Order: sequence, then C-alpha cells, then structure tokens
Amino acid sequence: MLSACRLPKCEKATRKIKHMNTNSIVIIDHYDSFTHNIAMWLRSTALQVQVEIIPYDAQHVIATMHHTPRPVVLSAGPRSPAQAQPTIELLSACYGKVAVLGICLGFQIICTWLDLTVQHSRCPQHGKRRKIYRCRQDGLLAELPTTFTAAAYNSLAVPRPPTMPPYWSISAVSAEDEIQAIEYRGHPPICGVQFHPESFLAQHSLPLLQRWLKLALGQPDLSANNC
Repeated sequence: MLSACRLPKCEKATRKIKHMNTNSIVIIDHYDSFTHNIAMWLRSTALQVQVEIIPYDAQHVIATMHHTPRPVVLSAGPRSPAQAQPTIELLSACYGKVAVLGICLGFQIICTWLDLTVQHSRCPQHGKRRKIYRCRQDGLLAELPTTFTAAAYNSLAVPRPPTMPPYWSISAVSAEDEIQAIEYRGHPPICGVQFHPESFLAQHSLPLLQRWLKLALGQPDLSANNC
C-alpha cells in the first residue's frame, strides 16, 4: 500500500530509468486468458516492443525489476485485488521508478494500493461494450473522444470517491459514476483502466496504447484538468 502520495524525486527516478531497455515491457500475469492478447496489443505499434510475461506470484518478480527496470503492465485476472498481494508489493517497488499500466484487475489492484473502495459493480458486464465518459483533457486518454465505447469484462468496480489522493486524478467514469480510468500525475506515470483496451470490442485501442507508451517512455504530463 502507498504510504505517502507525493511526487517522487525526479533525479532519482531518472537515474533508474537510464538503465532500462526502453523497448521492453513486462506483463505481470494474473493467470488470465487475455494476457497474450495484451502482449499482441503491445506489439502492434511500430516501436517493435519486446514483451516478457511473468506470473504475478513468481518469487523473482521484484528482484527482476530492480535488476532490469522496465515499464510494467498489470494484467486482468479472475481473482479479487485482495488476493493479489504480490502485485501490491510490486507496485510499491515500482513507484517512482518505472511506468505502470493496470488493466481491469490491474486497475483494481492499483485502487486497492491507494486504499480506494473496490466493490461489486452496479452494472456488471462481461464481453459487452460500455460507454465511457472522459473527464480530463490531457493524460492517458487525451487522444480519445470525450465519449467512447470500451470493452467491459468486470463484476467488481471502484465508485468515485469524494476526493482522490494527492497527485492522482480520475480520467474517465461510467454512467454509474464508477471509475473507468485513473492516473498518477508524477513521473514515471501510473495509469489504470477498468476496461479492456486490447479487446476486439474496444474502440480507439491504438491511440490509447501509443499515448501510454509516450507517457511511459517520454516526458511527464503534469498538468491537471480533473473530474
């Protein structure tokens, strides 16, 4: 769990990032059938991204990230975020060092790490399209329309809280006012989406991926325009 939400020291983070392979990304696999779809999605850009898949409960995960820092994608999965303690510990190790993108369960794990409430969704959906409402002009979803359709595969959800931790923003919500995307406005960024951008049901998958890679491997985007 994140003990203090504050901007990390950029100098320290930069020293770490200089040694990482910028074309290599690690997927933390929560034993989900979508994991290889995520890998194919990551490889779909012209950047020739190399992808390594590591099970979330592998004993060497944190040691691997310390040895070779790389951006991390937290996969979806059949479990609840409370059952993914190794990934919660990994988030603390990654904070301020490498970029993170959480998808579905990965998003819920980030929210659990932030002490946000994860509960049964008011509108559980599996394999259906859901309308998403963007509420930031910048950040991860900057290249997407204000309203777009995404692929939903979730029974759990995160209701919008009265306030967010410092430097964290809500980027999108559903019609039920459940969070669909959050972002840490420091660098390297930590982003999470409740929907599945890698699904064939999704719209605007490539712009979202290109935007995350730009944020993860490029310059920080610290301006705020929140819900």
